[in-house]
Amino acid sequence: MNQGSQDDSFVYNMSNCGNNCAKWILKIAEQKDLTVYLQHILRFEGEFKIMIMNTGKIVHNRKEYVRGLLEAERLQEELQDER
Repeated sequence: MNQGSQDDSFVYNMSNCGNNCAKWILKIAEQKDLTVYLQHILRFEGEFKIMIMNTGKIVHNRKEYVRGLLEAERLQEELQDER
C-alpha cells in the first residue's frame, strides 16, 4: 500500500480516521497504490502488504505492522538524539 489519487505523489492524511477506516484503506489499496500519513496505529486486520515509508520495510499482518511502526519510531528518536 502506497496511497494516492490519479497523481500517485498525493499523500492522504488519515490521522483523523478511526479503526473503522482501516478496512476501506486496504480495499482502496487493492485498486491503486496509496500513500497515507498516520499519527496513530490503525487496526488493520488479516493479511496485507504495507510499506512503512520511514524504514522502507514491507509488513504483511498486524503484528509486523506494529513492530515496524515501533522500529520507525525508535529510528526517529535516535536521529533526534544525534542532533
